[in-house]
Amino acid sequence: MEKPSRRRSKNNLANPSLVPVMDAMFTLIFFLLMSSSFLKINEISSNIPFVSNDDKIQDQNLGLTIQVNTDNIQILTGTPSRPYKTISRVANGGYDLEQLRAELISLKKIHPKEMTALLEPVADITYEELVNIMDNIRETKNTDDTIYTKDEKGLDIQTNQLFSNIVFTNIRS
Repeated sequence: MEKPSRRRSKNNLANPSLVPVMDAMFTLIFFLLMSSSFLKINEISSNIPFVSNDDKIQDQNLGLTIQVNTDNIQILTGTPSRPYKTISRVANGGYDLEQLRAELISLKKIHPKEMTALLEPVADITYEELVNIMDNIRETKNTDDTIYTKDEKGLDIQTNQLFSNIVFTNIRS
């Protein structure tokens, strides 16, 4: 008998099985898809401040700025900003949001078409406090005074919107 040649033995190599590799890829893809659905991103949408040198625009603009400091909330109006009202913290340590909303309602009655408020929070304010302040800037509650604005035809319509366009001016980190 003849001795087998080396050429024949090289051609008889077994093909590797792709099933374990495909199982691993399926498991990896499944894990990535499942873990991505648990990622929840929260964001607060905001615009950038509008800057203009036109005096006509500045005279028409209320220029409402709300500075949220560590010990108070200061309401500024006009361009350049002038102090309008300072609202201190209440006894429980929170901000007096009822008084803030009452002051904003009085400003809204004077400037019914104004929708923009500039918000300048401090660094150590909590997310919950910031959201509560923004909610009180945006709209009134059912127990608040009613606000009337004019529509396109000049008719008075009741609104619950205060300053719904909130612009962050100076985010400190």
